Amino acid sequence: MEADEAARQLRTVSGIGPITASVLAATLPDVLAFRSAGDLSACCH
Repeated sequence: MEADEAARQLRTVSGIGPITASVLAATLPDVLAFRSAGDLSACCH
């Protein structure tokens, strides 16, 4: 998945804006590997 597409999908999450989505897309592994926002949060914590 391209980082732009990942950032676009991340922006659909409540509370994630364009800057945060871009940073997450650039630094995280494939976001589709996470089953939920909680899994994503646990990875980043």
